[in-house]
Amino acid sequence: HPHIQCRHRWVRKSLEINYEKFYYQGQMDKEVRQKLKYAEFKIRNLENEECYALNKDGSVIINKGGNNNSIYFDGKEADLLINKVDVFTHNHPKSSSFSFTDFKTANSCEIERLRVISKKFSYEILFNSYLDENELFNLDILRVDKTAEWVRKISKRFDKAIERFLKKNNRKSLTKEEESFIFYRKNCIITHLVWKDLAKANKKFIYARWIL
Repeated sequence: HPHIQCRHRWVRKSLEINYEKFYYQGQMDKEVRQKLKYAEFKIRNLENEECYALNKDGSVIINKGGNNNSIYFDGKEADLLINKVDVFTHNHPKSSSFSFTDFKTANSCEIERLRVISKKFSYEILFNSYLDENELFNLDILRVDKTAEWVRKISKRFDKAIERFLKKNNRKSLTKEEESFIFYRKNCIITHLVWKDLAKANKKFIYARWIL
């Protein structure tokens, strides 16, 4: 909601969107870069998730849509992802960062570059190498701990912002629209901060987020 503002730098509502901006980590072939940029431009604003899986020369191996929070792959489609995909990108309609399912799928299929794009952000995980089952389990435990930690911290900041907002506008409660906005905004912030911490703890991948 445009009138609810938290003073913390992570909670910025007014963002200029520039679709000419295209960010990535490391090196990327020019042909792949152009095809990826075009694919992401097409799916960035969709209400449901859609993915593109590209090989090393930029050819599309899979382009498939799903619902508002997931994409289902059957056995044949899943087989196409294993050791054949260099870049996997998809949109998150609510602008959150990666789910752990996103990460596990990319890790098990040995996808080099995993991306999420949305109306406000681009996210990327670039694998240096891949995690074994034990490392993946430990990372998931850390993810749970970090999520709980950031939920506590961010919720306190939002609670203070909401209190100021209600007091300023002489109101007792938020509307359902405002509550929905806050829920998804918090999730967006928390998932980003969790992945930042996970990448610091494990050197087999690097993580980045860019504001558009």
